[in-house]
Amino acid sequence: MTLKNEALLVDRAKGLYGRQAFESAWDEIVNRYEERMRMVAYGIVRRQCVAKEITQHAFMSAMESIDSFQFGNFSGWLRLITRNLAVN
Repeated sequence: MTLKNEALLVDRAKGLYGRQAFESAWDEIVNRYEERMRMVAYGIVRRQCVAKEITQHAFMSAMESIDSFQFGNFSGWLRLITRNLAVN
């Protein structure tokens, strides 16, 4: 994904283009990053069911704090959220 496309996806996820764009952005984010995030969590907790739960919480946390995301490495930001939840 190019930086321009990722920036547009983040703007849509922030709700800057309306409700429908917001929902489709989060569908795309989940489809794109869920497996990677689950693998990060699994690498720490070593239990699939716990890793899946952590991933769900990470998406909820990301959705709640998306407005604080500054342009940069979005997938890295998601991995950091996931890792922090898995460690705790």
